[in-house]
Amino acid sequence: MKRGIAAFAVFLSVSLLSACNSAGILGIEEKKPETAVESTADQSEASKAESVKEVVVEEKVPEFKNGETWTVDGQWSMTILGATMTEERNEFSDLNPAVIYVVDYTYTNLGYEDTILDGLYIPLDQEIVDSTGAEGCFYPGLITYLPENVPVGATCRAQAWIGVENPGAFKLNMSMYDVKMKQNKASFIVDPDAEHVEMAIPPVEAETAGTLGIGEPWTVDGQWSLTITGVRPTDERNEFEYRNPAALYVVDYEYTNLGYQEEASDVSGDSEDVGLFMTVDSQIVDSAGLMGYSYAGSVESSPETIPVGATCHAQECIGVDNPGDFRLTVSMYDTTGTKQRQTFLIKVG
Repeated sequence: MKRGIAAFAVFLSVSLLSACNSAGILGIEEKKPETAVESTADQSEASKAESVKEVVVEEKVPEFKNGETWTVDGQWSMTILGATMTEERNEFSDLNPAVIYVVDYTYTNLGYEDTILDGLYIPLDQEIVDSTGAEGCFYPGLITYLPENVPVGATCRAQAWIGVENPGAFKLNMSMYDVKMKQNKASFIVDPDAEHVEMAIPPVEAETAGTLGIGEPWTVDGQWSLTITGVRPTDERNEFEYRNPAALYVVDYEYTNLGYQEEASDVSGDSEDVGLFMTVDSQIVDSAGLMGYSYAGSVESSPETIPVGATCHAQECIGVDNPGDFRLTVSMYDTTGTKQRQTFLIKVG
């Protein structure tokens, strides 16, 4: 009997031990697949990351040398004509680069229309890298040709002063958004030792719809009326003007205040109504499609601020590099905050 009990005890112990071992084994085996799944998921994520790395290709930015043109179809074209070292410095600037170059460049509006800027504007105040890779700077120097807002069909000849720490070829990294908000990039390798390139003005069809001529009034209801009344060439020059246009014209015009009143504050904080003041030099495009400019010439009558109901007769001196017919575009906001814009085709002779 004792023998039977002992045998039963042994059997029971073996059974319990087997059950415990089985539970332990099962527990380990249950965790193994879970660990394996996690490992597979990690490997899968790693594989995806590697795949993404392989797919992402670094954007290749086109590079241009002096005389080569960066063109964005239907938007703009730009060319660096050359660069010249200068010893001049701006005494009012805190910048003190070792070397300064005056860069000549042109840009043409091939179809870029921006209602805020009245056209295309391309300055060179972007990323500048010198011959050793050091960062350069845009320097505030006196330039002959200012970058301007260029309407469709026109070309601007411009300049910029660029400061670097090390002489030699430097890089201008340009980045601009087109009218569809697509970012466009280009790099210009500017070589000061290379010969300057002659400026070329690409032929672009200018918009003529809605253009007015001499004697045709531009009327904005309840605001103003503006009329170009005449034009004549002049040989007079201002000895203190730093620009030397090929042709200089005196434009006669008149404007009438039909209801324009703008509230303004004086230094004491008091507000008062300000009348109408108009000029005709917002944008000037000469016979070849190159931007002209307002010239500090001698005129018999200057524009004045006039009250409602009054008319002002005024003159403006216009300088151009290509004689002949030219276009004037006048752009200003009315009292409702709406931008008004009108182009006049001025026939010369």
